[in-house]
Amino acid sequence: ISSTQNYIFSNVTDLSLIINQIWSVDLIKNLSIIVNLSSLDKLKLMFRSNLKILSLDAGAKILFNQASNLRSIEIECNFATMGMLDINDIISKLPLHVKRLETRLHYLEPARMILERVEYLSFVTFHVPERYEFWNGIVEWLTKSGRKATIQDEPDPDHYCSIAFCSYNVHVV
Repeated sequence: ISSTQNYIFSNVTDLSLIINQIWSVDLIKNLSIIVNLSSLDKLKLMFRSNLKILSLDAGAKILFNQASNLRSIEIECNFATMGMLDINDIISKLPLHVKRLETRLHYLEPARMILERVEYLSFVTFHVPERYEFWNGIVEWLTKSGRKATIQDEPDPDHYCSIAFCSYNVHVV
């Protein structure tokens, strides 16, 4: 008996999952038979649900644990759906080896929680509805926490802003 798994797709490095409902552990187990999850470098989770309650459950934990080379996670959904996601679920399940995160947020507090919890991130992009208030709060938090970063505010219709952690003082661009 060979101990090597024969995956249908063994070299997938970039995977996008569309989630229309609360996903099951069985889905992730079946996915792990088809795709070598340890080869993943980038994962995009696209929430397309109108459910009143969404959470990243045991399936996310299994997925993140098996994706041992994952470096980038993007969580895509509209602001209404993002409001339904429990930010603590996301934060508690993010793998320590992830260096890049992109997500949509409504409020400053979840962004602070992410930045406090995931110190190992080197690049974060937040899509926010109210940039000015949000980034004033982020700059204040970064200054108080002593974290060094460069902040880039992109004036575009998606209202996204990026934080790159580096050896420089906080800059607002």
